[in-house]
Amino acid sequence: MRSKVKYLQWSGDGESLWAVLEDGKCNVYKLITKSSVKKSGEYDVGDKPTAACRIVST
Repeated sequence: MRSKVKYLQWSGDGESLWAVLEDGKCNVYKLITKSSVKKSGEYDVGDKPTAACRIVST
């Protein structure tokens, strides 16, 4: 079963997109071109997803 996305957030430099899921996971995508991204990781971040996504995307 797939979890729904709670919210999306771009990194400060605009190079990574974080998809924070309801199940406490964070999917990180890297910008490849202006209109495409590539999944670069999936992490279990628990109850503090924003801070954890920042750490794993750098």
